[in-house]
Amino acid sequence: MTSPTIRIAVYARYSSDIQSPTSVADQIAACRAFIERIFLTEAVEVTVFEDAALSGATMNQRAGIQSLIRHVQAEQIDVVVAEGIDRLSRSIADMAALFDLLVHSGTRLITIHEMEVSDLHVGMKGTMNKMFLKDLKARIRRGQAARTEQGLVMGPAPFGYRVVKVVGGEVVSGVKEIDPDEAEIVRHIYERFTSGNTLASIVSEMNERKIPRRRATKWLESMVRKILSGPIYKGEVIYQRTTKSRDPLTGKLHIQRVPRSDWVSSQNEQLRIVSDELWRDAQVRMVAGREKAVRPLKEIASHQRVLTDYVFCGACGAVKHVAHEGRYTCSGNRYYRSCKNARGTKEDAAREALFAALEKTVKRLPPLRPSVLQIYDADIRRRHDLDRRRAEVADRIDRLMQAIEDGVDVAAAVERIKALQLEQTKLAKTINFEQIPHIGTDLEIRDGLLLGLDRLRSEIEREPVREMLSILKPRIVMTPISGQYRGETISIEVSKEVDPWARLWVQLQKG
Repeated sequence: MTSPTIRIAVYARYSSDIQSPTSVADQIAACRAFIERIFLTEAVEVTVFEDAALSGATMNQRAGIQSLIRHVQAEQIDVVVAEGIDRLSRSIADMAALFDLLVHSGTRLITIHEMEVSDLHVGMKGTMNKMFLKDLKARIRRGQAARTEQGLVMGPAPFGYRVVKVVGGEVVSGVKEIDPDEAEIVRHIYERFTSGNTLASIVSEMNERKIPRRRATKWLESMVRKILSGPIYKGEVIYQRTTKSRDPLTGKLHIQRVPRSDWVSSQNEQLRIVSDELWRDAQVRMVAGREKAVRPLKEIASHQRVLTDYVFCGACGAVKHVAHEGRYTCSGNRYYRSCKNARGTKEDAAREALFAALEKTVKRLPPLRPSVLQIYDADIRRRHDLDRRRAEVADRIDRLMQAIEDGVDVAAAVERIKALQLEQTKLAKTINFEQIPHIGTDLEIRDGLLLGLDRLRSEIEREPVREMLSILKPRIVMTPISGQYRGETISIEVSKEVDPWARLWVQLQKG
């Protein structure tokens, strides 16, 4: 009898701490040779997953590991092979969650360094990897701070400068020099701004003259503002003005400001493009502009229009923003002068046209009940899966507590328990305990949508209407009326697909 084919996933990753693109190929080759030795007499089917130039501190941003996880969840993998546990993740929590998923799906984890991986490997190796990351971060910051004190600029070259890769025949990092062509543009921006020109007028002039810029298709006010506020242009090099930290639950990176007393700075006259006086005049004018722009909270709230992001110009297709007198005007005309449509339409007219079009669409929709049932069916299955997973995590914690009483290595078990408790907290936040409402006939669902739209039409609060717009994603197109000096026609493009309307009905039941 022929034995079944073993489905093996090989995972490889290299990051900035390795700095070798060939590392992935080397890891894959080593894993294939390892598989041949371990599964010498068995039929195997190997699938490769890889991530290039990505840190192992989190799994959320890595497409390769996420694809591997999806294959494991679909029970398409029998064995995962990697060079070491640290290739999968250096995070204790991420590695623990991944290992629990593998155990749950009956998938083995084997690495060249650790061989068959167990709970003990995950706990001990995870602690070591976390210490490695912390030490690596401290060494990088120490080295970059030392280079800043020498007048070197860390990171990519700001506008006005270029990277110098070789100095005296040696490859160095952090060395920048002035780019003469870009430096002239920087001086022009400072001189125009300190002469009384606004950011908008400077941007408009530079786009009309087609002054070169990096990567972006057009000059923007944010680009000019960044140049005007950069201390580097007066020769001052600053490091560590911000610090980064990663949310352990979402994996998102958060940037925080560092107190000025903790900055590392030095003066490098070879990088000076503008004089101290010119730079200081620019800062005074920018501060004055910011103070002038400060408005009361009530006034700011009134400018946060409900339909923002869903209104478009029919002449050029650009997004329309609220300008003077609460009218939606074309951003292409207002900021870039790339569109001739200078007309505006008040939000009340756009809102009335939108709700009239939505109600008309609801009356013509095909049956909604099957899609509503499908939404709740998926919700029920997901809730059951989360409940089952929560019970498994609780059981694992109980078993580890029992293992501690029986004399197992306390340090490793405690780290494992902490990781499981973190997952337990995350599951508790995710599980939805809301009751499923009564789902009536198609006619009742349609009537419910019409009643909900009627309620939202007169809704004063911004968020309920924004939630509806995020589900339906309509396009409100305002086109100049031909042959007239003013006025625009309003056309509404809204989905006639059943699924978004079914999701809206579900959302209305919650609200």
